[in-house]
Amino acid sequence: MLKAIKLDIAGARPEHPDDLHITLQHSIPSQDATTASLIAALNTIKAEPFSLEPAGLRFFANRETGAPFIIYLAIKPNDQLIALRQAVATECAKLGFPPNSAQYTPHVTLCRLSENAERSAVNDACATPLAAEIPAWPTNSFSLYEATKKSPPAFAPRYTTVAEFQLTP
Repeated sequence: MLKAIKLDIAGARPEHPDDLHITLQHSIPSQDATTASLIAALNTIKAEPFSLEPAGLRFFANRETGAPFIIYLAIKPNDQLIALRQAVATECAKLGFPPNSAQYTPHVTLCRLSENAERSAVNDACATPLAAEIPAWPTNSFSLYEATKKSPPAFAPRYTTVAEFQLTP
């Protein structure tokens, strides 16, 4: 369904389809936490399946220059998503992971922009309603991903799924 979004912007590098996800917690491993302990902690989270609803295209801008560097599909926050994020953050904090300091913006990164990407093209893409209507979609699980430690080859996935956790009614 997200493959229907086409962004024709010079200087845009689309994310690999296998890397499309919504981040709940961006974590840097603590010295005390192991992957096994994190998996065990996340397995304790109880949450019901819920739906995610797109809210349009947006971009993140560089704080210093104002230049856009990521175009993303915004996700409308809902109580279930926020509760799941909080539960993940709580379990990570128990293991010594630092808390996320940025305000939470639920989103799916669609592409990364080079410094020479045209701002007007980015603004136009984000101002235009999505050409393909993207309906809400069900979420039945959440995953723990590991980022590759080096730059992947062109258009290769940069994340590996370590574990998946089912949401159950």
